[in-house]
Amino acid sequence: MASTPWLAHTPDSSADRHLLCFPYSGAPPSLFGDWRVPGTDVLPVLLPGRGPRRHEPLVTSLHTLAEGIASDVIPLLTGPYLFLGHSMGAWLAHAVAALLSERHGTGPERLFVLSAPPPHLPPSRFSSQHQLSDDGMVDEAIRLGGAPASARDAVRANVEAIRADAEAVGRYRPAPHTLACPVTAVCGRRDPLFDPGSLTAWSETTHADISVDLVDAGHFLVTEQPDESIRIVERDTADTHRTDPVAVIGMACRFPGAADPASFWELLRTGRSAVGPVPADRIRDDEEQQIMNAGGFVDGVDRFDARYFGFGPREAHRSDPRLRLLLMTVQESIDDAGLSAADLAGPRSGIWVGESHSDYWDLSTVDVTPNLYTLSGGGLKSFLSGRVSHFFDLQGPSLTLDTSCSASLTAVHTACRALRSGEVDTAVAAGTHLILNPHGGPSHGLAKALSPHGRSAFASVDADGYPRGEGVAAVLLRRLSDALDNGDPIHAVVEGSAVNANGRSGRNIVATSGPGQVRMMRKALADAGRRPGEIAYVEAHGPGTRTGDDIELAALHEVYGADPRPCLVGSVKTNIGHLEPVAGLAGFLKAVLALQHGQVPASLHLTALAPAIDWDASALRIPTACEPWPVDGRRRAAVSSFGLSGTNAHAVLAAPPDQAATPPRLPKRTWNLQSYWYTELVDEHSPPPAREAPAPSATPTRPSPQPVQQGGEMPSHPLFHDRMPVWAELDELLDLPEFAWNLTGVSAVYRRLHAFGRALGPARDLHVSPTRLLAGMEWAGIVDPAMMHAAMVHYGVATTALVECGHTDDDLDALTADLDTMEAPGAIVATELGRGGSQTTIRTEARYDRERGTFTLHTPEDAALKIMPNVGWTGLGRTAVVNARLVVDDSDHGIHAFAFRFPHPRADVTILPGAAPVPLDYSVIRFRDAEIPFGYWLRDTAVITGSGVTDPLTPTQRLARSLGGVNAAVVFATVALASAARAAVAIAFRYNAQRIIGDPGTPALRFTTHSSDLASAVARVYATGSYVEKVRRDFTDERIGTSAAEPRRTESGTAYAPWLAANRDRTLAKAAAATTVESVTATCRRLCGFQGVLHTNRITAYEDMAKSFHAAGGDTRLLLLEAGKQLLDGTGTSPVPAPDGPGTGDARSTLRLVSLHERVLADQLSHRVDPGDPTPYLAEIEEVARVHLARRTLEEFDHLIAAMNGPWRSALESARRLHGLDLVLDSAAWHLNQGSLRPGDADVLRTARTNAAEDVAGNLGVLIDGLAVPPGRAGGFIGRDGYISRIAALLA
Repeated sequence: MASTPWLAHTPDSSADRHLLCFPYSGAPPSLFGDWRVPGTDVLPVLLPGRGPRRHEPLVTSLHTLAEGIASDVIPLLTGPYLFLGHSMGAWLAHAVAALLSERHGTGPERLFVLSAPPPHLPPSRFSSQHQLSDDGMVDEAIRLGGAPASARDAVRANVEAIRADAEAVGRYRPAPHTLACPVTAVCGRRDPLFDPGSLTAWSETTHADISVDLVDAGHFLVTEQPDESIRIVERDTADTHRTDPVAVIGMACRFPGAADPASFWELLRTGRSAVGPVPADRIRDDEEQQIMNAGGFVDGVDRFDARYFGFGPREAHRSDPRLRLLLMTVQESIDDAGLSAADLAGPRSGIWVGESHSDYWDLSTVDVTPNLYTLSGGGLKSFLSGRVSHFFDLQGPSLTLDTSCSASLTAVHTACRALRSGEVDTAVAAGTHLILNPHGGPSHGLAKALSPHGRSAFASVDADGYPRGEGVAAVLLRRLSDALDNGDPIHAVVEGSAVNANGRSGRNIVATSGPGQVRMMRKALADAGRRPGEIAYVEAHGPGTRTGDDIELAALHEVYGADPRPCLVGSVKTNIGHLEPVAGLAGFLKAVLALQHGQVPASLHLTALAPAIDWDASALRIPTACEPWPVDGRRRAAVSSFGLSGTNAHAVLAAPPDQAATPPRLPKRTWNLQSYWYTELVDEHSPPPAREAPAPSATPTRPSPQPVQQGGEMPSHPLFHDRMPVWAELDELLDLPEFAWNLTGVSAVYRRLHAFGRALGPARDLHVSPTRLLAGMEWAGIVDPAMMHAAMVHYGVATTALVECGHTDDDLDALTADLDTMEAPGAIVATELGRGGSQTTIRTEARYDRERGTFTLHTPEDAALKIMPNVGWTGLGRTAVVNARLVVDDSDHGIHAFAFRFPHPRADVTILPGAAPVPLDYSVIRFRDAEIPFGYWLRDTAVITGSGVTDPLTPTQRLARSLGGVNAAVVFATVALASAARAAVAIAFRYNAQRIIGDPGTPALRFTTHSSDLASAVARVYATGSYVEKVRRDFTDERIGTSAAEPRRTESGTAYAPWLAANRDRTLAKAAAATTVESVTATCRRLCGFQGVLHTNRITAYEDMAKSFHAAGGDTRLLLLEAGKQLLDGTGTSPVPAPDGPGTGDARSTLRLVSLHERVLADQLSHRVDPGDPTPYLAEIEEVARVHLARRTLEEFDHLIAAMNGPWRSALESARRLHGLDLVLDSAAWHLNQGSLRPGDADVLRTARTNAAEDVAGNLGVLIDGLAVPPGRAGGFIGRDGYISRIAALLA
């Protein structure tokens, strides 16, 4: 008989382990009765209300069930235990594990989850079964294979238990607590209840590892594939992973102010700093900019015992001193362990070396041509580990690791993993780094992080950076059991370690991440089997940067700060500087020495504690003097190291166990040192001949136009000065090369969208005051067209619709919060498959259920299938705005907007195959009576009454509102398109400024065919940009309340373009920007030849962007047709201009002619077009709108120039003249036919156009710089200065 009603039998106390098996919904008690796992006591869990417990009431809460199991079952288990759950049972097993972990810090050794998605993901069909009727549940169970159709009556009799379990699943909200145990996730490939790909998200529920298995089965894999299920359990319960701690049996170092561990401890114990001025022999004579004012430097980096290690003089000169010092340091660590090189030789020993940048390579290869000695001497980083393996005959793994600042502690972690897995028996973990060019190399990129005071003040209120440092260190490692058996002297024990990456949890790629650090520390503690309270000292990464310290201290407090026992925290960087790739081993050795001596050294330069945490409420404390170990018992410490690239490492150390007598450590070795440096090779030969000057060019002496500014900083310009700081910030916060080059791949687009959103800030704040958001969209239009498209939908459609048209509602507030944090990016679901993008003919229904107070979305026919981007990719949820016809009491009340969360169990989404111009996930969507809460109706001012719907808006106005933030989306698209046009001409100009054509070569821009066409493109970009700027300014003023602008309200447009019901200026600006990008990119692509066709050079990406926006946000042609119809009544057209001649092609003359063209066309058509049937004159109506746009852009261009002073004005005036003449000459035939131009006038205008083009060509450098598109932001090799050398460098 069982000792508890929860179990089928009493636990077997003699078993190696226990396996608690949690059943699926409504499962029979015998489900796991036949399971046999070697060495494992299989314990099926019995739930109330069924089987032997059928007389007990059913329970509809997983939390309640978990409480009972945790209190009644777990205390009965002796020894280790594991959890396994299938379907509903998987979530119950997770609930019990989370409860145990949160309350007691304990839990199962492993969690097996079968046929279940992670519970923290958005609702799916899996978690929505409780919404089915009783008959629906029976049908679903049979359809999924849980029972044969012949057993329908039996399933029907069990439906109450099935419903109770389904209710428990549907109501389960997991606690925000991360488990410490590993997880094995398994599901059938044909499971229809959730996406098998979501199994990987179980990794977000644990600090430990996960494994994922897909089985050839449906949902009920434990009954379909029981043998395979048991095999997976046997595999992951087998004792294949050794948990032996690792002993540190030898160590050696060369640090600033310390040539070995003994002198290093003395430096630490006495609280001294080894940071000092840059040595004179490290400063090159040709350096002008002094970046480092202080640092931590090692003496004698040129000294090496070449004869001992078998190096000849020339090989020694060529070899990197990082390798030379590493060889000697590894030998010293072997000596320290009392061993000889012969003791390590063979296949059971390996080495792992952490490193980063080689200054010696940069310096030496300028004067000395590299050869094989250079490469094998450390010029290739793989030889840092390879050369050590070769000399000491280490035949196991030999790896060089570069994770930037965490490299050497990552080497320790990786070496420990190899020892614990049995791959090797002895391991060397090392790191090596030298700063031979203090004012060059990485110092340029790190300049902002360097302390102007030349010290690291970790955790201090006046922390202002760190000094760079250098060093070499090595530790010799063995499994603790082997070290004890061999009698090896032990310095300390590594009980556990972990390495992780920040992923996207940091602000950007180079910003450290608090959540990433917390995960890493907890994972290392779990690996060590330790609780935070057992750690009395943490050697922090602690660089001394204010932001980095604050984030790290907050993470340390979260993990280690809650225990009542004190936990001291310090940083060795306050003593010796930041040793970069060797920083982890420097902290590691400090922790080892502190454990040995039972003392914690001071962390220097602390004036007052930084307010990063509440120090009074935390166990954390910074030692300001060397003090005794703060707690009794076995001493334990931890070490952190964080890489600039986002890789973090953490190790948990303990004092060595008591040992009997051990062999003595060998005394410190005396080396036969001599100086070796690459300059000795230069001196052996006569100086190389001076490089020949380039041959005189046969091209004309007049230079081609060049950019005024080189590099990233552009002169301030009235068009852009207010957002240039935002652009610069985004350049810095986001990884610009990633955005600038990775233009394909749906998953990459959404990763970049997430990073972009984090950099910009909360969506709702940006909605209220859009200046920063508009600047972000302009930046994205240049840098990442695909991501910009997704961002426009997210901010301009979804966020705007939910904020402006939604009402306060708990359900809707949760959706809006997900938009705010980009946990579920926005989407719009409007266009239907059978209606070619016409929003006025939407047939998707949103039926209101008065009894339930909810809406049901339904696709009534295949032609009503939605076809939209941004919905189908399964990597994350979506917050969508769905346009559907509101149906109340079977009455159609027009098209309204509804919020909707994807994925949804009753919304089928299929990604279409093939590629689109913009790499997004274009999908087909069918709604199968998908129920949504009442609050998801974005009802704005509409209300449902007893007799129907009351809506103060007209149908056209409601349609415009229902399209989801039309104003914002159109403006975002417009500014992004205008930016893309600027970038295209900037790329084409920079390429053609460097491109040589013919033999002898002539600069491309000296050819009129190139310079004239590029001048026209630049002029058009400025003209369109002026109009877009006006629209941008009006939109911003309206949002922040400085303008009384009102949306245009009209009843026209239902046939063509309801977008114009919002605001004609804005939608026409979008049309102008799209047509400008299309025209300009075609010109630029042609001017760049084959290079212009390559997608990597970006111009075609902008061209694709223009194609997509001819339809997105309103079809461009339909917008022009509708605008033309509105203009026929004379509203918004130009007055009749004075009838003078063509003049000299000045601004006044061209504006007069364009205005005349618009006015006459409108007057003629107004008398001929029947408003009820304008079809015969559609081409002429569209032409009215195009000429109207031309006139508006010229006027705004004139306004821009009128506000200008200085050198910009003359350059812009030439561009304005050229663009006006281009417009007039394009319509010269019309003017000649109308008599507004005489036959000879056209020749006069063509001559004026030629002169204007020459003027613009002479000012191209100034005008291109004024577009504020620096080379790095535009991307594309040909858009950069010196593109030839950049591409050639790839070959190296």
